[in-house]
Amino acid sequence: MTLSKWNLENKMSNLLRLVVCLFLLVSIQSHSVEAGFPYTEHRVAPGNLHTCALDNNGVTCWGSNEYGQLNVPTLSNPTEISAFDESTCALDDNGVTCWGLSDGIDYNNGRPSLVNPTQLSLGYTVACALDDLGVQCWGGTSVEKSYSNPKHVSAGAYFSCVIDDNGADCLGPIWAGDPSTLDVPLLSNPTEIEAGNLVACALDDNGVICWGNSADGIQNIPPLTNPSKIAAGGGHACAINSDGVTCWGNNGDNKATAPTLVNPRQVAVSEQTSCAIDDNGITCWGSNSHGQLNVPALDFDLDDDGINDFTDNCPTTVNIDQADLDGDTQGDACDSDMDGDSIDNQNDNCPKDINAAQEDLDSDGLGDICDSNKDGDAWEDAIELELGADPSDESDSFIVTNFYVDLARRENTLELSKDIDTDEDGISDALEIVLGGDPNDADDSGLLNQIKDYVVNSIGKSVPAMGGTGLLALGLSMLGLGAVRMRRP
Repeated sequence: MTLSKWNLENKMSNLLRLVVCLFLLVSIQSHSVEAGFPYTEHRVAPGNLHTCALDNNGVTCWGSNEYGQLNVPTLSNPTEISAFDESTCALDDNGVTCWGLSDGIDYNNGRPSLVNPTQLSLGYTVACALDDLGVQCWGGTSVEKSYSNPKHVSAGAYFSCVIDDNGADCLGPIWAGDPSTLDVPLLSNPTEIEAGNLVACALDDNGVICWGNSADGIQNIPPLTNPSKIAAGGGHACAINSDGVTCWGNNGDNKATAPTLVNPRQVAVSEQTSCAIDDNGITCWGSNSHGQLNVPALDFDLDDDGINDFTDNCPTTVNIDQADLDGDTQGDACDSDMDGDSIDNQNDNCPKDINAAQEDLDSDGLGDICDSNKDGDAWEDAIELELGADPSDESDSFIVTNFYVDLARRENTLELSKDIDTDEDGISDALEIVLGGDPNDADDSGLLNQIKDYVVNSIGKSVPAMGGTGLLALGLSMLGLGAVRMRRP
């Protein structure tokens, strides 16, 4: 076998290993647990005397069932929930489904046809949704209005508020509540608006601002650091900020006294209670007159890998060791660019090593930075460096070849011509044992013969004898089983 033929086969072998690695990588990335509904953010929605949550299994409610608040109907892939007073509504594949009873109003009556709804908000006598057609509200006090590219909708006790391209707007029958709730103050780029009982709050570039009924001090907003989400109820409001969750206003039953939370991501309030979702799941505080604070066991591990979704860096893909090579908080199992070099794993010739320029000296599909034999000759880079050869120059592989051949000659402890060949495959039993072959199996002689032929062709004649150490080093190196560090005798 000639050296060029060996190089060709070596490159093909490396390419095959790369294809296998990429196949395994794609297989791992595409493996995610199929849940009962599309993965979405978990939700908590407190009502007056009950609370509901959306977890991996769907919707679960607890607390009072006086009006059927706990009788959750059959839902198809629920993605959103909202509660107010004694009613709850959910957004699923069939649109909006509601249960319970709020002051005699059945929110399933008069419900409009929705086209791809994305948001849902339930108020005391009004419910609203945001879909492809815009904002659609229904109930006893709904008022229709056209909006320009609406982005957020919230239903309050008797009114609803919307954010669109023109800013924020609230509307509803003035007679039903405090007229000031409809008079939205000047806001700078509002991103969120929440309608409560007789109050409303918004989040804009300047922070949080509340307006409406001031009897409970809800307009007296405490200092907040980088507020990100808000919630408004009857007499109190809460916001997620750098310090966790901060609440203010009416503090009856301590509903405005937020506990210590770890990385909260949602906060919601009702007339009597407050709830938040953080790394530990759902926590509720305030009135517990009907057990509405007694959060049941919920399923927050979508991929069943034993890691809570709130702390799992791949919540929909199994990543038990939470490996995160580039430290971007997205686990390697679900990170399309695990080394963070801006090249997708599937197109990256070194998916686990930064190699932005994608250098590949031997064109074997494996980038130089992760290729243990970047010049594609017969020898690993570490061996070439040890013996003074250039790992980037395939033409000097003779330096390593000559070293191993000379070493084998000097050891002269294994004479191939005199050894027994039990399986008659042309390779002595002793040589097969040294290289990990089976002296009784002639079928494993192919690769051993390649190694023997390569050495023979490299020196131009048969090798009369090879010592175990030298031959083992040669075999391991050519088999790509890792660098073997040898020193000159």
